[in-house]
Amino acid sequence: MRRWRPLLVLLAFVVAALVVAEATGLRRRAWRSLYPNLPPIVQVLPYRAAAELRSLGGGGSDDVSALPTARAVALATPAPSVIAGSPTGADVGDPSTAAGAIGTGSAAASATPNASLNALQPAMSQPTALQPPLQPTAPPPPEAWNDAMRHEYQTWNNCGPATIGMAMSAWDWQGDQRDAAARLKPDPDDKNVGPEELARFARESGMRAIVRHGGTIERMRALVANGLPVIIETWFIPEPGDEMGHYVVLDGFDAEARTFRAMDSYHGPNITLPWDEFDALWRVFGRVYVVVYTDVQAETVEPIIGADMNDEAMWIAAAATAQQETLDIDDGFAHFNLGSALLALGDANSASAAFDTARSRGLPWRMLWYQFTPYEAYAAVGRWDDVFTLADATLARVGNLEESLYWRGRALEARGDVEAARRDWRKALEINPLYEAPASALQD
Repeated sequence: MRRWRPLLVLLAFVVAALVVAEATGLRRRAWRSLYPNLPPIVQVLPYRAAAELRSLGGGGSDDVSALPTARAVALATPAPSVIAGSPTGADVGDPSTAAGAIGTGSAAASATPNASLNALQPAMSQPTALQPPLQPTAPPPPEAWNDAMRHEYQTWNNCGPATIGMAMSAWDWQGDQRDAAARLKPDPDDKNVGPEELARFARESGMRAIVRHGGTIERMRALVANGLPVIIETWFIPEPGDEMGHYVVLDGFDAEARTFRAMDSYHGPNITLPWDEFDALWRVFGRVYVVVYTDVQAETVEPIIGADMNDEAMWIAAAATAQQETLDIDDGFAHFNLGSALLALGDANSASAAFDTARSRGLPWRMLWYQFTPYEAYAAVGRWDDVFTLADATLARVGNLEESLYWRGRALEARGDVEAARRDWRKALEINPLYEAPASALQD
């Protein structure tokens, strides 16, 4: 026993040091400071160790299940009529949308999403009231390849910073993902850097960047053909039940083969993406995309994006596409995208009904790591129990999601538990000091 005593003393000392570091926040601050300068093999160790411990414990965030459904979602049949068309000037895209299983065409019982869309029909038939028509662009060539970007493999959990760095390298940005990560994710374990955060970083670096929703295959071809790097947020499925968000940068296409070429921080350069598979995974994020460019390219970018340069026109078109997909595909993603578009158009009641249906169809457990519109819609109509249920279920798996912490805090505040709410908001700010919402909440 004596020969083990020094080892046991050392182990006790290490445990005590870890407890003190955890209690004082020193461990997290030290890790944040050291992480960008560590080799990837070291960066990955604590995360893999945590995953192994969860698996040994027989649970944790590796369990496969969906987000909680709404308490009751009634269905109405027959399906309501579909709004037709999209604003003039916005391309209709490639006819090959993701196929998926054909659903029954059911919709939320109130049918308010469809009523809201029908009310928007006059605006869609008179696009000049939304956006002056822009000069049409020439059709894209059969193929195009851009070789201006440099590829960079991501370090652990660093897809967003690596991807924005690759896109900016097309315009001679000399930094790398460490520079981007220092600004984008002060907490190295932050699970999500959103498209708007990527665009903000590009702008802070002296470039232009625009985030748009409801993209199409044809529009991506036109942007790539004009030498513009386009960041796509897509769904990544390394294995069933382990789906997650991921970014790639499009840098080429072959229309005859119906493929894009992409820079992928995880898989490598020159990755081939068949259009149908690409669109099916892109649809999970409402076909969001980020264009990074400079002042010189502004006159090229705006005509390609067309009427979607106007937010209202963009969301009307996105809502029409999503509504059609609720009939053709009728899965959780179609109804989720419809809810997001309706919320952006100011109809929180209809958006909430669409999110109810999305939850009844089933949504992956990581869905609210990346998109937060259900929180916003339910909060806008006073459904704080739903906000709390979704945020708490998401945080039960991973506790450092600042957006979910903020919204759970809002729900706790609505319940009258202000101190618990403030704890969540303070933790959200610890994870991301740039997140304005919890900072504002704490000042109230």
